[in-house]
Amino acid sequence: MSFDAAFIGYHNRVHSATLSAVGVTSGYSVNSLKNWQAFEFVSFDAGSNSITIDCGSAVSVDYFAIGAHELFTSNTDNIILKASALSDFSVSVTLATINNTSAGVYDGSYRYNTSTSIPSQSVDDNYNVCLKLDSVSYRYYRLEFTASTVVRIAVLAIGQRMEFELGFYKGIAPPKLNEDIVVTNNKSESGIYLGRSIVRTGIKPTSINLDNISHAWLYATWLPFKQHAEVYPFFYSFGNTPLYNNQLCYQTSFTPVKFDDRIGGGHGSCGITFEGVIK
Repeated sequence: MSFDAAFIGYHNRVHSATLSAVGVTSGYSVNSLKNWQAFEFVSFDAGSNSITIDCGSAVSVDYFAIGAHELFTSNTDNIILKASALSDFSVSVTLATINNTSAGVYDGSYRYNTSTSIPSQSVDDNYNVCLKLDSVSYRYYRLEFTASTVVRIAVLAIGQRMEFELGFYKGIAPPKLNEDIVVTNNKSESGIYLGRSIVRTGIKPTSINLDNISHAWLYATWLPFKQHAEVYPFFYSFGNTPLYNNQLCYQTSFTPVKFDDRIGGGHGSCGITFEGVIK
């Protein structure tokens, strides 16, 4: 069983899919969404927009994430994720809905445990979105949204998540409470404070160390994630909070995997240290 609602979303169907879109601003390409990079984005004009992900054949997904975007501060509405076996989506299922109920206030629901609600909440910045989904298998997935102004999206992910076999509560830092802002303080010749400049923002390095983990989990679950994280970023979702506490991460080091008792059927340990951003 996993610890609470924490999970890591890493496998990304967008990376190898064929993408098409409606509403892309002239000069931009929807294919900018395929590389996990927060600095390379696609821009959408005001109005009804969509991104269609053609996976080539039916593939299973159980998480959905958006990172490095401008959806919330621009009061984008009707943010809907759909799945279909048909390219025209004439028959489809809705996997997630995020509604702008008033300026800066959002609610919605997503398809987890059949249906889980997103309570109405004020969203004061463009935090990463990350939702846990019931596993479904379709060829086509589509993100729709209604923008009131030009908006940007840099990272779109839909694929498989990794849940944790055992808990890891002690010492874990919630991403939203641990944003690290590096600044330069400016002073006059006489030492008067003249203000400050932000050098960079991000989340303080976080480490997750797991003990008493079965060998089967280390091989079947941890190893595929480790192989991904050695090359690509991933999403870390701290809790059941789809609209915040979700971190777009990159690993800085792995703890060596060790077998603590008998080889083949015992237990072991592993861990990872990572950094990243929440918006």
